Amino acid sequence: MENRVEILRSYIDKLVETAERGEFYFVDGHMKAVSAFGAMLAFKRNLDPEIATIMGLLHDIHTILTNDPTNHAELGAVKAGEILNELNILDREELEIVCTAIHNHSSKAIVQDGYSELLKDADVMAHYLFNVNLPVMQNEVQRLGKLREELGF
Repeated sequence: MENRVEILRSYIDKLVETAERGEFYFVDGHMKAVSAFGAMLAFKRNLDPEIATIMGLLHDIHTILTNDPTNHAELGAVKAGEILNELNILDREELEIVCTAIHNHSSKAIVQDGYSELLKDADVMAHYLFNVNLPVMQNEVQRLGKLREELGF
C-alpha cells in the first residue's frame, strides 16, 4: 500500500526547494506543525488522521509558493486540488474534504464541517504554540479558549 502522506510530503518538499525564499519562508515549518496538530486532533475527534495530515501539509501552499498571503485560503484550495489531482492519491470524496477545509480555514469565526473545524483548530494551535509569549490573534482568541478546554491546557 502506498504511503500517501510521504508521497505528498516529498512533492511539497521539492516545491519548497524551488520556491523563492521570501518573507514567508517560515510557512513550510508552519504547514508541518499544522499537519501534526491536525493528526492529533483527528485521533481525538474520530476523524481520519491521514486526511488531517494532508490538509495541514497543503493549507498554506499558496503563501509558500507565491510569498503572498492574500486570499491564501481560497487560492490555496485551488492549488491543493491541482497538486492532489496530479498525484492522484485521493479519491473524489477525500479531495473534496481536503479542498473544502483549506478553502474554509481562514474563516475562524464561522463554524463549519468537522474537517474544516479541525484544520482551523490545528492552525490556531500552531500559531499559539509557536511562541506562547506572543499575543494571540484577536480572531483566534475564542477558538483557542475552546481548544484549551477540550485539550486540558
